[in-house]
Amino acid sequence: MSQIHLTSRFQRAERVVHRPLNEGAVLLNLDDGSYFEIDAVGLVIWEALDGRCVDEIVDVVRQAFEDAPESVAEDARVFVQALVASELVVPVEDV
Repeated sequence: MSQIHLTSRFQRAERVVHRPLNEGAVLLNLDDGSYFEIDAVGLVIWEALDGRCVDEIVDVVRQAFEDAPESVAEDARVFVQALVASELVVPVEDV
């Protein structure tokens, strides 16, 4: 997937688990043993990756963090793109 749009829908990959930490979490890909550390905002995004589109996830972040910057939509899109590239999330196919 080359470009992620705000209307693109994603879900967590089945073989990825997470463990909350004090200020975020660690994601572990059980297939290859790779891990990805995320901060508190990343954890909110991770937990919202249940088939929602990126735009809906941005709304969740804005609700969780009153001081979310104007760039939150682009930041979330870039973050989800990194998760896709790391095979931690997968696109939801239209039915």
